[in-house]
Amino acid sequence: MKRTRKYELVAYAQVVLGCLATGLVLNLNFVPIHAVEVVFMMITCFYAFIALGRKVGIVSLFAQLIWVSVYIFRGVDPPEDVQIVEKIALFMALVVSFALFGFLIVEFLKLRRNAENKYVSINQDLTEVNHLVNLQYQEKTVMLKEIHHRVKNNL
Repeated sequence: MKRTRKYELVAYAQVVLGCLATGLVLNLNFVPIHAVEVVFMMITCFYAFIALGRKVGIVSLFAQLIWVSVYIFRGVDPPEDVQIVEKIALFMALVVSFALFGFLIVEFLKLRRNAENKYVSINQDLTEVNHLVNLQYQEKTVMLKEIHHRVKNNL
């Protein structure tokens, strides 16, 4: 599927719509605590990293961070039923989730880079082996022609 790139348009649409949807829901204050939006933001960014690569993933991450900063700096008063303990718990959950998300992204990128390096290494090894086999084939072909010529001359 990676070779044909038939999924790219759909993946771009999912990332863009995911960023827009989470940002709008976060900033329109439908609910007092926005834990689901944060999780969906991280899922959207992770999907962008996996499906479309590092550059699009970073752009998606910055777009989500802009939405969060707009929400934080907008200064909307939360409803009265949200207490300070809930705010602290939400902030701690955000910090931990972004740290875990960052760890997952870093590990995924390391794994991907290692897999690409192994693929390149194996490909180079196979190219060398193929070259050696071709040389041996040419040598044996020359020897067979020589043997055929000598047998023909002896008859």
